[in-house]
Amino acid sequence: FTFSERSGSNKITFSTSNSKLTTVCEGSGRLSVKQFIHEAFLPAGFPQSVSPDYLSYQMWDSIQAAASSLSGIMASRAVLTTIGVGNETATPTAAVINWMIRDGTGMVGRITFSWYQGTDLDCNAKFWRMFADVTNDFAFAMDIISPQLPSYIHLPIMCGSSVLRSLVGVAGGATRASVTEHQARRNNMGDVSAKDSSQETAVSLFGLLLGLVITPYIDTDTKTYFAFVILTLLHIFSNYRAVSSLVMDKLNRQRAFIQVERFLTTFDGQNGQVYTPSEVSKKENLYYSDNIKLGASLKSISDKENWTTSKDLDKAVASLLENSFYISADSENRKFCVAYSETASTRDILRSYFKVSIRIAKNKLTGTVLGAGEDVLFEKFMAGLEEKGWTTKAHLMGVGEWRCSLKGNK
Repeated sequence: FTFSERSGSNKITFSTSNSKLTTVCEGSGRLSVKQFIHEAFLPAGFPQSVSPDYLSYQMWDSIQAAASSLSGIMASRAVLTTIGVGNETATPTAAVINWMIRDGTGMVGRITFSWYQGTDLDCNAKFWRMFADVTNDFAFAMDIISPQLPSYIHLPIMCGSSVLRSLVGVAGGATRASVTEHQARRNNMGDVSAKDSSQETAVSLFGLLLGLVITPYIDTDTKTYFAFVILTLLHIFSNYRAVSSLVMDKLNRQRAFIQVERFLTTFDGQNGQVYTPSEVSKKENLYYSDNIKLGASLKSISDKENWTTSKDLDKAVASLLENSFYISADSENRKFCVAYSETASTRDILRSYFKVSIRIAKNKLTGTVLGAGEDVLFEKFMAGLEEKGWTTKAHLMGVGEWRCSLKGNK
């Protein structure tokens, strides 16, 4: 028999014949250029250790990083001009103070944005990734035009671009973590993140070297604006292609609604059809919003429904005890609030959203669907998702933190 082992381009084969062991080594044993590139810039075990969309995403992400690096060089030159580099009347102290105010404003913006939007960054990673890079382009644009503006608005412009860049730091960093978690398939988030950082550093270095060559030739405002527009268009296009290539296998609200609508409209009395993750990826939009509040407080629901007697509360408590959630809807089934008990699981949250989606899509449903029990439909729906390769033990539904608990006997 023969037995072999492999590491990179090196392969060792063991074979036995008449109780004699033979060992054959293939490969130089030395680190070749190709092997170095593979080991330095790709996660160990590539491509089996990462998601199928890894290569396409990283390719487009590298292109956008190169374009952003070149735009950043032009923006940095403009900022230095704005704070007085080359101006004999400007003092170092004034330049440092302006820079400190600029950075301080950005820090405040970073903290505020993290507080205001932090919980949504995981749920809508594609949108916020695109938001981060488009916002970065706006920040660069403000920096580049600042030298042409009156001196009394230089500081506000610099502070504005710093705030925008702080949003980029929060949104870009958070969504990068979400993408890394999606790409890592062998509990290797650290390795995937490190190699992504290596790729970005290499691309930035390439952009720096290219910038050293071309920057002296971009010596007029017209050339600067023209180059910036071209780089910005390339940057935005590459980012769009990068986020569009991601095939997420966890349900967020948009993916869940696409799947529920597909299942309900194809239900034939026995079963319905659902899409694969790659099919949903082609159908989802970058931006999505709805009128559904998941994880609402029971107090907000009682105020909205104008509870006046104990029977109103009893109805909600009964649903929370039986289903681990209570659904409240307006008279036209357009706005929904869902309260959860403290025992609500991932499956309960998905089941509540499934039931809300049925109410939203009610006008499109046939009698066959309406005649079937919602819980039966949900179990068939979940079985279809698991069969198509969806992760159902976790979700990205964007649920609030309010939870209900019952003390005493009911």
